[in-house]
Amino acid sequence: MAGFNNDVIEGGSLSVTTPVSEANGGSAQSTYTTGDILYASAANTLSKLAVSTDGKVLTLASGVPSWATASGGTGSYILIQTQTAASSASLIFSSGISSTYYNYMFLLSNVVPATNATNLLLDISTDGGSTYLSTGFNSGDQTFPYSTATQTNINTTTHFLTTGTIDNTNPGCSGRITLFNITNGAYPCCSGHTQEYKSSVTQIGIIGGQYTTSAITVNAMKWTFSSGNISTGTISLYGISK
Repeated sequence: MAGFNNDVIEGGSLSVTTPVSEANGGSAQSTYTTGDILYASAANTLSKLAVSTDGKVLTLASGVPSWATASGGTGSYILIQTQTAASSASLIFSSGISSTYYNYMFLLSNVVPATNATNLLLDISTDGGSTYLSTGFNSGDQTFPYSTATQTNINTTTHFLTTGTIDNTNPGCSGRITLFNITNGAYPCCSGHTQEYKSSVTQIGIIGGQYTTSAITVNAMKWTFSSGNISTGTISLYGISK
């Protein structure tokens, strides 16, 4: 039969021992990996695009499909990393923090301390996480219990303070923290809102802070509680596209 090599016909069935060429209706491929994509790389020629990593998107480069990092346009949120606490002393984010994004956002989901009556803190580093800055901050948290008009303010000069004092029980704290001027050699600052659980009462927290000592470039960030471990919860880091 024209176009087939080393093929055998037995009992009306065709057994092909070599890949069938494109010109004869085949793919010219003999193996595939899960996630591979078959495409025409030239006229009458099929090629495989190997599977990429999670989060990549399919795009065109020089007229053929390829994988690329998702962009989404100015102001889009691009997931960089998610970490889940399990009696963790800290959660450190040191990869994916670069000049690709100047501004970042953290999403906190049910982050619970192991020790009662503690505050969630965010530290920043300029040396990849070898050391973290511990002076020069103006950072505060204003909390409002949902059931009263009472307000509580706490502040610090040693960290970005991201919650008031919370209990070591679910639901812990959840919220969104946005960071500005992280990698562009300016003065880093943060702002955000959290829901915090204290003494069986849900509080609304409004936080804000700025590093005031000098213009810096941050390349690592670390989450800790003011005392004890992070018992449970997830924290996700997003880059905000320029």
